[in-house]
Amino acid sequence: MKSFEFHLFPKVVFGVDQLDRIGRLIKERSNGKGVMICYDSGNWIMPLVQRIQQNLIESKFEEVYIYQGISANSNYSECRKGLAEFEKTEANILIAVGGGSVMDASKWIAHQSKVDYFVTIPTTAGTGSELNEWAVLKNEATNIKESYPYRAADLAILDPTVTVSMPLAGTIFTALDAFSHGMEAYLSNQSSTITDELALAGCQTIVDHLGNCLKNCNNIESRTQLMEASLMTGMAMLNAGLGVLHCIANIAPGFYPEYPHGYFCAHLLKNTLLLNKDMVSREKVDKLKPLVEKADALFSDFLKSHPTKPFVIEQRDLPELIGAAVENTNRLTNPKPVTENVIKELITNTFITS
Repeated sequence: MKSFEFHLFPKVVFGVDQLDRIGRLIKERSNGKGVMICYDSGNWIMPLVQRIQQNLIESKFEEVYIYQGISANSNYSECRKGLAEFEKTEANILIAVGGGSVMDASKWIAHQSKVDYFVTIPTTAGTGSELNEWAVLKNEATNIKESYPYRAADLAILDPTVTVSMPLAGTIFTALDAFSHGMEAYLSNQSSTITDELALAGCQTIVDHLGNCLKNCNNIESRTQLMEASLMTGMAMLNAGLGVLHCIANIAPGFYPEYPHGYFCAHLLKNTLLLNKDMVSREKVDKLKPLVEKADALFSDFLKSHPTKPFVIEQRDLPELIGAAVENTNRLTNPKPVTENVIKELITNTFITS
């Protein structure tokens, strides 16, 4: 058995209605001068933010500040504005509520502000961003989405009830993002026995429960299973790393912001496995292939019943996209060495060849 390291951070509180414990969970961390909540730009999230605010007020927090300035493709300008808002307060706790973009922007704010305590509350079941220090932020000057480590959360509250209002598209795209974390962690050149078990179990759970969730978005059991699966694949990702799929999926939304990260992840699943299959054991491929096929079938069925604007990569974007993707840090843990030709092959086979 090969040697490995395994990180256990942050503290995770998981379960239905666990969000209602937030005041008690963080009270001892407070300096008595308040909390700042950083959240999504959409109005859909307001009832959830108000729920958190009310809980904090009932827990005797004197000031609850809010910053609602993060877009779906978070950028450094939004982060700097958030930091300026935080520095106007005397709060020593920062709470991020939303999807991966809010988590990523809040990591930058938490890092720059040196906040005492940082909490993440994901509203999706899957980006996995609530569990790690990595942030993917858009550089407005170059249009490139950059990946850097900033600040990991001290506490992550994973409550499936907050994902119930997520629309169908968001549900499947984030779930298949979580699946891609498991798939790439399982294939990774830094995988271990522990990450393999987490990755495979998470991927299996996603294909077992995503269909039911898409049929009934209010199915709290399916929502809980998907959130637990995202936790498993997120832990695998944190410890084993990702690969070439995320080299592309982390960069492409910077060029095509109308398409979410999970959309690219879902499209790339089958061809990423095909690209890497000769670099890992036959046993791994045999275990993973049927799961990838089920995930791909769920995605294909969704696209048939919910037509989306066809995705086309502009030829003029290809050189810059490939150049940025090949420099992405996720290349380091892909089983097959990632070169410009490898990136071009995967993009061509997935998005250009019919």
